[in-house]
Amino acid sequence: MPPETPESFVDAAVAADFLQLSPRHLLDLARAGHLPGYPLGSGKRRIWRFRLSEIANALQANAERDVLVYGDSDPSYASKPPKRVARRLVRRATVSEGLSKDRAA
Repeated sequence: MPPETPESFVDAAVAADFLQLSPRHLLDLARAGHLPGYPLGSGKRRIWRFRLSEIANALQANAERDVLVYGDSDPSYASKPPKRVARRLVRRATVSEGLSKDRAA
């Protein structure tokens, strides 16, 4: 039985097309660690390569995690903002309250 050939790497343009994103956004997600990618080189201008199966697996795992966090049968799922949006709303409310207290004084 012949050994399986490993999946080939693709560049950011092909991976971005797979996800229907811009290559720049894909690279930003990879640099932030949200998507699996392999930087080549050690300077500022690294070349990134991706495996489409790893990206698909990461998206699937992320979707499963979201179902566990929010719950599939939760009726308020659609109205729950993501955590970072909720944090921004809390920060804005706190800042607004602080400004109104300063103006009242």
